[in-house]
Amino acid sequence: IQHMRFKNRFTYGIEADESVMDLASVKLILQPLVENAFEHGRPENGRLRLRIRVREEKERVVVSVSDNGPGLQWNGRTKMSAEEFFGRYGGYGLRNVHRRLQLLFDEPCTMYFEASPDGGTSVVLRIPLE
Repeated sequence: IQHMRFKNRFTYGIEADESVMDLASVKLILQPLVENAFEHGRPENGRLRLRIRVREEKERVVVSVSDNGPGLQWNGRTKMSAEEFFGRYGGYGLRNVHRRLQLLFDEPCTMYFEASPDGGTSVVLRIPLE
């Protein structure tokens, strides 16, 4: 885990399983996810905490970007599909990431959003392991 602080505005941590360290990545796939967390994930009081995690799970690479912001109100639900999220909130950068992944891989790629019980939101990508 690496941590950094910048003028007391945010902290971040990056975790990656050893099994994914030598895999190639789709260019600029994380940038819109991180940018979205900075734009919408700012907590009302305190610093933004950003966590990026990459792991292998059931022949997929799972990428998650999480923040500690106010989170989304989903009427008690904790998970929302990309399609439902885009229908409610828009999100051109996130939509472009989702569409690019769909075009690049033969197997389905999924993107979904999770609300944390402690506040905050995670954007999760599940990409075929190729």
